[in-house]
Amino acid sequence: MFVYCTNALGFEKAAAYNRIAVARLARRFPRVLAMLKGGQLSLTAARTLGPHLKAEAAEELLDAAAGKTVDEVKQLLAERAPKPPVPTSIRKTPQRKDRRPARSSTRLFDDQASSSSGERPAAKKPAPRPEPLAKDTYKVTFTGSSELVGMLEEVKTLLAQAKGKSCDEAEAIETAVRELRDRLRKRKYAVGAPPRKQKAKTKKSEAPKIRRSPTDATIPNAVRRAVAERDGYRCAYVDPETGRRCCETRFLEFQHVEAFSRGGLHSVENLKLFCRGHNQFAARRDGLMVGVADGREAWERAVDADAADGPGHSMWTAGRSIGVG
Repeated sequence: MFVYCTNALGFEKAAAYNRIAVARLARRFPRVLAMLKGGQLSLTAARTLGPHLKAEAAEELLDAAAGKTVDEVKQLLAERAPKPPVPTSIRKTPQRKDRRPARSSTRLFDDQASSSSGERPAAKKPAPRPEPLAKDTYKVTFTGSSELVGMLEEVKTLLAQAKGKSCDEAEAIETAVRELRDRLRKRKYAVGAPPRKQKAKTKKSEAPKIRRSPTDATIPNAVRRAVAERDGYRCAYVDPETGRRCCETRFLEFQHVEAFSRGGLHSVENLKLFCRGHNQFAARRDGLMVGVADGREAWERAVDADAADGPGHSMWTAGRSIGVG
């Protein structure tokens, strides 16, 4: 089966192994196949559930895992079968010997030799993600510099002196990250910022002048703080078809339900936290990025029309159609 998947179907080894493992799991629990077809379970999530599915509790575990991502499934399994905490360890990474041939004094010949031999720079491995061990504990692994280790030891010493008891690496890192998070939240969402002083009220005879200036676009701190806390520092976009909420927590922006350029107010009811992608999507949907949408459509039309002339000609013509090149 493995040879058929890799040679006949063209799957990579990891993808073939994943599908074979899930196929064997579906033979034992047919509901897994139905959940895969319905989109309630992914291949990786099903394979993660495989070792934990038992005949007496399979249905209940599948119900709990329905519609969850791989990370959420791992968290679910960690809550049901918690693992003991791992010991804290800091060690120096071994230095690898450079076995590449020495470079000549002339860079031109080195570049020609590397291009002819087809050498490519080694791809950077993705950083390991936190692994859930229990309901509230994770295993975190990362590579740091010698400066980080020195600062960590100093922070441990200062915390021990302040609290009057010893402090481990996990507590020192958690304390430092919490303070940095609070500082960044204060800068981004005005969380913890003192309220602004209210201006003195004008007399009834002196009506305030209404002016629009570039500073009107500044969202008040109290509104930013309330919107961020209401949306949980997470993108609030909800897919109208599936009802799933976006889980992005990076590059968040304030999105006006009624556009500010069309008279929308800086109110808690009129603001939401959207990630950059969904904020731009909402702007195109509401007709606030007409120029960008028209340029993208012109690009796609030019690419489709000139695809027969080759990729180079197609890209050049598409660029000319939107004024590039």
